[in-house]
Amino acid sequence: MPCVWRFPLPPSSCYLTRSPIRASKPCKLERKALVVNGHSRIAPLLIFAALTSGATSHLGAELRRSPHAMWPAKQPLLIRDLQLSAAPSRQGISLVGTCRPEKIVIVSAAGLQQALPIQCENGRFQTHLPQLGPGNTSISANQINSDGSISYGFVDLNPNASTAARSIALTRLAPALSYAKPGTILKLLPGRYEGLRLTINQSGTPDHPIVIDGGDHVTLSGATQIDIRGDWVTLRRITFENSGRYTIQLNGRGDKLFNASFRKCGADVHAACVAVYGQNAEVAFTDFIASRSVSLQIRGDERRIPRHAYVHHNRFLNIPRLSDNGQEPIQVAAKGGTTTDDRYFSRIDSNIFYKTDGDIEAISLKSSYNYVVGNVFKSMSASPNLRGGYNNTISYNFLYDVLPLRIFGKNHQILSNIFQCPRGNYFIEVNDEYPGHEATIASRIADNLFLTNGHDAIRYRQGKFPGTLAVGTTVERNVVQGPGSLLNIYNIDRFKYRNYISEKSESKLIYHTTCPASEAVGDN
Repeated sequence: MPCVWRFPLPPSSCYLTRSPIRASKPCKLERKALVVNGHSRIAPLLIFAALTSGATSHLGAELRRSPHAMWPAKQPLLIRDLQLSAAPSRQGISLVGTCRPEKIVIVSAAGLQQALPIQCENGRFQTHLPQLGPGNTSISANQINSDGSISYGFVDLNPNASTAARSIALTRLAPALSYAKPGTILKLLPGRYEGLRLTINQSGTPDHPIVIDGGDHVTLSGATQIDIRGDWVTLRRITFENSGRYTIQLNGRGDKLFNASFRKCGADVHAACVAVYGQNAEVAFTDFIASRSVSLQIRGDERRIPRHAYVHHNRFLNIPRLSDNGQEPIQVAAKGGTTTDDRYFSRIDSNIFYKTDGDIEAISLKSSYNYVVGNVFKSMSASPNLRGGYNNTISYNFLYDVLPLRIFGKNHQILSNIFQCPRGNYFIEVNDEYPGHEATIASRIADNLFLTNGHDAIRYRQGKFPGTLAVGTTVERNVVQGPGSLLNIYNIDRFKYRNYISEKSESKLIYHTTCPASEAVGDN
């Protein structure tokens, strides 16, 4: 049954429903404005029709909540409280798990091209995945909660891949590695060490990686550098404090960094704490706190492209701005941080970005075919940015009290996100070309929810002549709740701008919900 609007609507909860809404007082419905050349042209209210696509069906539940209740003044958390079980077979992997009703479940796994949205029905979900390929063993189910935390369930399809464990002091790690074989686990004895320099050339296999395990009681600091050049090597449960440039380098195939913690890492804003150069790398369940450099850099060059990096369940927290440029939490780019059309296929799923003010680009995508799904961006002068390339997707994310999401490049997809309380007067920026930035070409903004308090959902930024103009972007089936406009378009009467964006009749407009002022967020 389609979701149909019924009247009268209650003033405190004007939202989509699958049944008539009974109310004692009607809502005051306003006509929305399409702003052109700085002047408001009253547009008729668009059809009160259904949100019938699967991509938008999760919005109704979010609209039932006050925005104040969605984002309390606290640091978002990763909470492992969903049950998840996996049953591999020759036909693929069957997943069954628990979930919170009325919320989309994002199923994410190493080896998938992109995460999958699944409906939660009666507190449970199930789905079937294809075979994931050698060494791809991580599967998770994720839901973003009303307070901005992420609930998840996690399974490792190969938990006993490494069994030959040895306990050693860090000072004996290099000699021990020379004898390491696939399946070896080297457990480090407790201690604090400064200035470790280590190159790992030995390789494991997809089914039996070499594992270096700090057990959560090893701290490395200073000019520490661990350069992993072998394949299928896992580094886990180590703390890094006040470390320098390129503390960790993942050069091999299938190398992994799990359950680590970085505090004040990096020596300059354009270097990186962790650099990924090899294919099929995985960085997960790691904290980056107060980074002084780019926290995580996925970087290609003339010789190699780091395809299929999988970045999930990390937290990027409390990063102060030290310069006008640099310190992105995540950067996916070519050599020197430049833009490329190369297909990287990076997956950035279910991470938390909180008060990451180091650079205006919380995620800087400068390559093609990358996917940013199910993340939380909260309380910061930054946002994910599509800096170029093509066919990047940003979907099912929550963005609260952040800078506008900027789009450069072509054929990008901005789908099924929830935006609230921008730092500025709008949520998404569509652009002409200007130096170092490509024009927005043939992209799509669809099925998003914009909670506004007089903000525009989408604005167009005019470039300088000569340059390529933004053309062909489609806006459809978005929901605007609040007194702002869907589009704010300047110079639309100039021929070259006339059809750069099309507002389709399927878009829906919803009556006012108050957006709170920028909150004073604690450091807890």
